[in-house]
Amino acid sequence: MDESTGNGDPGLLAALDELSALAQTPDRLKSVLDSVADPSRIVEVLSPAVLRLAIEVAAPAHFDHLVHRHPALEGRLSVARDFVVRTFPGLALASAIEPASVAASADGVRPDDFTRTLRSVGHANLWFGPREALQPAVRVVLTDIAGTRAFDDVLDWADLLFVANSFLRILADSTKEGVNLVTPAAVEPFLEALPESEKQIATALRDIAERAAELRRSGSRGE
Repeated sequence: MDESTGNGDPGLLAALDELSALAQTPDRLKSVLDSVADPSRIVEVLSPAVLRLAIEVAAPAHFDHLVHRHPALEGRLSVARDFVVRTFPGLALASAIEPASVAASADGVRPDDFTRTLRSVGHANLWFGPREALQPAVRVVLTDIAGTRAFDDVLDWADLLFVANSFLRILADSTKEGVNLVTPAAVEPFLEALPESEKQIATALRDIAERAAELRRSGSRGE
């Protein structure tokens, strides 16, 4: 459905209307945003619907998806995007806005319930099959700050390669999109850990390549 038929998404149209009203007094809105010391309390100033819309129109991929779903609203969405990018500098509050906006529409749920902070990654090497043809596997356990297991399963080496590559690609994609959305202060732990992590990842890749070469050379043993 689209606006031209009078049957557009009521929630989206309402959020666009509210955002358009805010655009009439951008200086006042900016002063209100600047006065919010705790980003997670931004939801007390702006409605969850507007916060979610602000995040979506500011992110290129999300904006394109919205336009694809609601082509008749492209003009209004473009205006909303321009206003959000101009008034919410870099959407510096985006990391706090999203959980806050979700929490506002969920009874009794705190914003920090929507994120999980991992604190440990454990593993145990496993080997299956007859001694002359052992198959490698690894039990991987991810534990969060509360001591709860976020993940616990057995993966083979191909699985581990897939997961490692996938997570690195996710991180690359997220940082590419996030560079225009978050402030350095909001991701300081990531920025501090990155240089050492780069070294560790490079070292791990060299080790894997060396072991793979050894495995290829020793392949004739089982023949």
